[in-house]
Amino acid sequence: MIDRLERLVTWLGTTCFGVLFALMVMQVILRYGFSFTPFFTEEIARYAMIWSALAGATLATKHGTHIRVDFLAKQLPAGIRRTWTVLLDVAVIVLFGVLVVKGVESSLFLHSQASMGLQIPLSFPTLGVPLFFGIAIIFSLAGLWSARRDG
Repeated sequence: MIDRLERLVTWLGTTCFGVLFALMVMQVILRYGFSFTPFFTEEIARYAMIWSALAGATLATKHGTHIRVDFLAKQLPAGIRRTWTVLLDVAVIVLFGVLVVKGVESSLFLHSQASMGLQIPLSFPTLGVPLFFGIAIIFSLAGLWSARRDG
């Protein structure tokens, strides 16, 4: 299940990045070549950039390559270091949980507001926050489970 979820997040992030790239190239060509800029390109590109960044952060959580300050942990004995790492992981999971809850609240609040260009509910682009941080919770819990099982 975790591997399928990882492939889904990778696909979403890659697709969003591809859309971002294609829209920016199209926008530059149309703007400077034809003096015309479609109204939707900047807005969709902005949403695609945010979603691809969130997907990347989620994958970084899965692979343990997210930002982590570990100079203190390296100074601790092995047993305490393991406990410290678990405590940090639990704190990150709690933070991700808060982001999921607040992201859902934000999406519900923004559902009645429309975006400037596309006139779509602003809840659609903001759904990326609870979606990707919810998946990050799953990845973090799976990492904790495998670390407990292995060590």
